[in-house]
Amino acid sequence: MISCRVCCRSLWLRCLLTLALACAWVSAARAVSIHAIQDPRPESWVVDLTGTLSPEDRAEIDDVARRVDENGGELVVVVVKNLSGRQPRRFATELGNLWHLNPRGVLILVAKQARAAEIVLGNDVDGRHQVGTSRMIMNFILVPAFRSGNYAEGLLNGARAVERRLLVAEATPEPRGAPAQALPL
Repeated sequence: MISCRVCCRSLWLRCLLTLALACAWVSAARAVSIHAIQDPRPESWVVDLTGTLSPEDRAEIDDVARRVDENGGELVVVVVKNLSGRQPRRFATELGNLWHLNPRGVLILVAKQARAAEIVLGNDVDGRHQVGTSRMIMNFILVPAFRSGNYAEGLLNGARAVERRLLVAEATPEPRGAPAQALPL
């Protein structure tokens, strides 16, 4: 009697393990690879693989990105379902490197299913002040909008803040020796 229960438990655990592995394999198969994400430039600066953004939302974000481009910067917004098990920062950085993001560029990444977002700064805009500003944009604009389900609003307002606070402001740097002032969001 005892050996039969042990055998049934063992069989039950094997079935559960097999099912868990199959689910993990299917989930990984559905995950997006950075190489599968097409670079939208030069026609657009927005990739939305989830259908979250309406054509109007995409057009508004593209308008902001176009202004940034005219000022020598670059702003790219990417919305995906998940991150293939990668950390958001690593995923966004690898994507920016793959696409050869402008050194004065910013990539905003949102992974809806993973409930993750990241702002990656190009080499020429990654000073202490800019990193702090990007954190403020994330914490006070993007995250609150995403938590309330307003992804489009968050991305548009986040893109506008990146334009005003990080990229266009960087086109006219402060003179050396002048103290950096925090810009209100």
